[in-house]
This record gives sequence, structure tokens and C-alpha cells, in this order.
Amino acid sequence: MSREMKEFKTEKCSLLPMGSGLNGENLHFSINTKEALDKIILFEHGTRKVAGYARVQEEEHFGDLYAFRVLNAAHYDYALMAGEKYIRDEYAKAVNHYRLEDGTELETYSTYVDDFDWQDDERIFHPFEDSVMYRLHVKGFTKHHSSGVQNRGCYAGIVEKIPYLRELGVTTVELMPAYEFDEQIMSGRARGTKNYWGYGTANYFAPKAGFSRYGKGSQINEFKEMVRELHKNQIEVIMEFHFVEGTSPHTIMDALRFWVLEYHIDGIHANFNVAPLNMIKSDPIISMVKIISNYDTGENMENYGHFRDKRRFAIMNDTYIVQERRFIKSDDDQVSGMMEQLRRNPHSHAIINYISNHNTMSLMDSVSYEVKHNEANGEKNTDGTDYNYSWNCGVEGPSRKKKVQQLRRKQIENAITLLLLSQGTPMLYAGDEMGKSCRGNNNPYCQDNEISWLNWNDLKTNHGIFEYMKKMIQFRKENVILHQEQEPHMMDTRSCGCPDLSYHGAEPWKVDQSYNSRSFGFLYSGYYGKNGDADIYVVCNMNWDRRMFAIPYLDKKKNWEIFAASEEDDSITSVQRVLSVNPRTICVLTSRQKKENEKIKEKAEEKE
Repeated sequence: MSREMKEFKTEKCSLLPMGSGLNGENLHFSINTKEALDKIILFEHGTRKVAGYARVQEEEHFGDLYAFRVLNAAHYDYALMAGEKYIRDEYAKAVNHYRLEDGTELETYSTYVDDFDWQDDERIFHPFEDSVMYRLHVKGFTKHHSSGVQNRGCYAGIVEKIPYLRELGVTTVELMPAYEFDEQIMSGRARGTKNYWGYGTANYFAPKAGFSRYGKGSQINEFKEMVRELHKNQIEVIMEFHFVEGTSPHTIMDALRFWVLEYHIDGIHANFNVAPLNMIKSDPIISMVKIISNYDTGENMENYGHFRDKRRFAIMNDTYIVQERRFIKSDDDQVSGMMEQLRRNPHSHAIINYISNHNTMSLMDSVSYEVKHNEANGEKNTDGTDYNYSWNCGVEGPSRKKKVQQLRRKQIENAITLLLLSQGTPMLYAGDEMGKSCRGNNNPYCQDNEISWLNWNDLKTNHGIFEYMKKMIQFRKENVILHQEQEPHMMDTRSCGCPDLSYHGAEPWKVDQSYNSRSFGFLYSGYYGKNGDADIYVVCNMNWDRRMFAIPYLDKKKNWEIFAASEEDDSITSVQRVLSVNPRTICVLTSRQKKENEKIKEKAEEKE
């Protein structure tokens, strides 16, 4: 340490709160580390210019805890040192990265004064049954030049896309890791690759500076602006956290509380093999928001699913994507499983259904590629799952053949229809609504480029997919019977002559669940909705030939009409309550009250 460098004085202080913060003109520190912390290096704010240092005194050391304040240092950035080694401040609220002349990276930390104007912001809570989730990567969502936003790849870019999100109809945005994570990955990968997803070692308290328009120093308020503006438009914000093995449960709890209080987030999606679910359930702050687990924790959900008398806990339903993809591509023995996934919706906790995710083939790729194509990752195509349950519709990869394109479009609409007519909470992965392709890469964890970024030109090319997605989201919202608080009873509990949900086949009330069956129908009774909802009958024909289906009988005051079909042409007609459905087609019918002229016509036919 240079003798000319200014030395700042320190004094012992309270062990709480953990981390660093401002205390008048002083910097408060309470650091938990097994390293032998002996110095604090101070930097001119917003630069890498060293302003001085402070020595940690023996009386400020309590086991693995170091508690002290650096006097008259409130306006400086800092770094922690143990000997000649920089160590991470896991409680840092803002992180700055600098590339040094020797190629190494310097990481410093900043404190801040909370002067953000929330403008009477209020936390949003949409019950899981009323939610339509939209999962995105902050950078990848708008980084491509085609996004048309001023702040590409930033929190502010999401704000610019709020009108788009509202038009699509989503209620909830889930952000993949948007805290300060290490972008460097192990050596041996393809040149130019990095940790794009954000899983791994991280500063869990700090929003990622690289996702803000001005970089260092602006990330805190820009993240808050994003949350505030989404809230103004009644859109929830859920943050994903991936805590590495060995992270202290107390650090996890402190981090989650901090994000709920400081950034007003509405939900947390975390890996609960590391995060302590029992502590979260009993925490008065974290239990205010939604909690999503990657998988079934094995806990008794009757005890854990309801926080504050509301169903706030959900599990990612990994079974759904497998079941739906296998059914849509006409695999054997899939009818029973698909029927179960359609109705699955436990009262104790919510389930999140999805048809693509960051670590699967995109929806478009699932109908365009038979196998994964991960060569760009630099691992000789050995990474990523080999079980994609995909079908390329006859051609591997992009195709200009009209029949192939039409079949792919139909299969995509089939997937959308089933997802949004299933009882569980639907989650869309950003880009699927515009036919986003990752070129067959089902594991683009290291692809911070056009493989992962949304290309908004796809919205023009595949505008029909977007319109269909939007139509089905609105249909789901308008019909309460499609999103109940608990699983259908499949019984006539209201004595109205029809169960809430029933299954059918070529003949009403008779379902073929045999090994070779590839079709079935399901009927939601409008009596179990609100305000006289329409009845909804859906026919799924995943056979490769046309099939006839008898339509369930309605009372004399109602008629069936076709609301949507993944292949709409004159071959789909209803004659004498029989529906002719094309191959690999899903047809959605709704009931409506008969018009007066229809009643007169029927009476005349009866007299004849």
C-alpha cells in the first residue's frame, strides 16, 4: 500500500444490519466472511481511482463477522481485501465492474441514498388462477435492433414495451436473473460465449448494472422505474433467483426481504433445494408475495401452499410440457395423461404450466427440429437434454415448403390452445408468441446474441401466431370456468344436469383411452362460471386422418358455434350435431343463445 495514500479511520459499530450502508458521513460495514478481511479500499465515486484505504482493527472482528464504520467515507465506492486478494461483498447493493490494463477485472461496490419517487406505488396481486405469466430475459427481450426501442436490452426497454405486453394480455412478467451475476464461464467453451442466463455465483442484492441504460450508478432507479410503470399498468413483477449451493439461509432471507421491500417486486421464483421454504413461509415480509418453486419440494402443500389465507405458492409443472408435446405430435398412449394435465389444479397450491422455457426448444423449434442443434455452445452438441419430444413436420430446420409451414403453424396453435384451456396457470416464454427460433439450440445458456435475442421482425412474419395467442388469452380471461381456484370436481355439484368438466370421444361421454387413441373432447359447463358463461366444448384430433365427433347435447335454448380451430376451412362443419375435424386439429366450440328465427325454424322442422 502506497505511503502517500490517505488512510481513513475506523471505529467499532453494531453487527446489524448486515452489509454496507450509509451512517451520516460514515460507511457502515457488517461483513460475514471466512476470509481474513484486513483492508477496505476506497475509490472516487463512479471511478476506479483509488482515494484511500482503511485498516480493519482486531477489536472490530467477531468470529467470521467484521463490524465497523469507516469515518468520513460516505461519498466513496469501496472494495474488500484479504491480504492481496479482493473478496466479494455478498450484501453489496450496487456493483461496478472495471477492466484493468492487465486484462483483469476490478469489482467495486457503491452505497446509495434512497431518493426514488414511487408515486404511491402499490404492490400488485393477481391470484394464480387469474394470471397469465410471461417469462423473459431483460437483455434478450429488446436487445435486437428490430425491437424499435430507444433503450435496447435494458430495464427501460421493458417499459417501452408495456403497450405490447398489454396488447398480448399478460398479467405477470417474470424476469430471469436480473441481479449482478458473473458473466464469465468455464474455459473450453466456444469463443465469445458467456453466462447469458445468469445462473451461478452472484451478488443477490444488486440489480445488474449491465441491464441499465447508463450502466454503473443508474441500475437501482431504473429497475424501480420499470417496476413502478409495470404496476401502473396492473402487471406483476416476479424475480427469479438461483442461489448456488452453500449460500447461507440467512443471506437468502435477507436478500429476498430486501427485494420485496426495496424494489416492490410481487413474487419470487427460486430453487428451494437451497432456499429455505419453511423460513419463507413464516416470514412476515416475504410471505406477502407469490412464491414459485422449480419443482415439488416434497413438503405438505396443505400447510405451505396458502400464505396469509391466499394461494401464494406455486410449483413449475415440468410434466405438462412433456405431456402436451407428446400428445400433439401423436405419440401412442397419451390421451389419459393429457386429460389429467388439463384439469390438474390443486386447491393447496398452484401449478405453472408451460410449453417452452429457457432450457427447452422454443415453441417454433419444437415443430421445426427433430433433434437439438447446440454446436454453437462449443460442447460438441453434448449439452442440453436429448429428450425434446419435438417433431420437425417433415423437414429439419427452416423450410420454404408451404405445406410444412402450414403444418407447423397448426401445431403451434394446437399447443397454445391446450395451454390456455388447461386449468393450471399458463406461462409463456418470451418470443413464442411471434414464432421465435433458437436455431434448434435447446440450451443457449452462453449465447448472448441473436440465437437468444428476440427478433421483432418475427412479429411481422408470424403475425398470425401472435393474433391467435392474443385471442386465446382473452378467451381464457373472459371465461371463468377455464381458470378456477381448484381442480374441477368432474361431478354435477350444482344439480344443473352437467358436471363442471367432462370428457368425450367420437360419442359423447365415451372416451377412448386405449394405447392407440389420439383424440378426445372435453366440455366445460358454463353453469360453473360466472354470469352465465358460455359452455365450451373442445375437440382434439391428433390422428393423421379426418375424424367425426358427435357434439354433446345442449338445452333447447342454445346452439353450438365454432370459436376457433387450428385449421379453419370448409371441412370443419357441424351438421346434425356431428363435427368433422381435420387431421392434427383442435376445434373450440362455444354455446350461445338461439336467435328467434332459429327457434321458429326448428319448430317448423318438428311439425314436418
